[in-house]
Amino acid sequence: MDSLADCGENIDLELLSSVLRQWWPDFLPPPGRQLLSDFSAYYRQLCAANRNINLTRIITADGVAIGHFVDSLAGGWFVARLPAGRMIDIGAGAGFPGLPLKMVFPDLKLTVVEAAGKKLQFVGRVAQQLGMDDVELVHARCEDLARDPCHRESYDWVTARAVAGLPVLLEYAAPFLKTDRWLLAWKGPRWQEEWRAGKRAAAVLGMSLTEVKKVDLGKNGAEHHVLQIQKDRPVSPRFPRRAGQAVRQPL
Repeated sequence: MDSLADCGENIDLELLSSVLRQWWPDFLPPPGRQLLSDFSAYYRQLCAANRNINLTRIITADGVAIGHFVDSLAGGWFVARLPAGRMIDIGAGAGFPGLPLKMVFPDLKLTVVEAAGKKLQFVGRVAQQLGMDDVELVHARCEDLARDPCHRESYDWVTARAVAGLPVLLEYAAPFLKTDRWLLAWKGPRWQEEWRAGKRAAAVLGMSLTEVKKVDLGKNGAEHHVLQIQKDRPVSPRFPRRAGQAVRQPL
């Protein structure tokens, strides 16, 4: 497991800020000093917590800046169109992409869902340190939470990064969304194959692919794409099925 020492005895916050400025998405306003300081604080927390919790294999300053922060902010291409919407980040892990998006779009109403309690506690500590007191933390499986009336068909955005294949992910996400609102799914270079595999689930759940945003992570980074998938009609009360069934028997 990575440790705080893997970040360097003196964590290179200057490098983090420099890389963020260099790779900052051009469709977002340039980051100010306070925002860069907040990302540095997030990085310090990530390094410290990764000693005891398996949060990430990427731990260098430039790796985290590009591979986690910039990658997460690619979703801002879409979120900028509804910057005060209600967002739920499912299977959030170390808080990506929800927390970085909330840092840039502070009016977002963010709910973070994570089944691993220690990871959720980490997200809570980061949110508290950064003064994001309105972030809602939910320790639950998304299949169970989606049947709660307070969360079902209540969100403008569902975000999911490295959660599940599309046939499974669509079943997780659709019940949370209002009609005519969107899932943002981070996928790799073979996203088209994955979308073809998910078309049946999309048809059953009333979902359609509306736009794809390629993420530039540099010559050494993996090729990522953010898929915007719209919910076109209310979902059947049959979905989501009980915990684990979507994985065992994908639509």
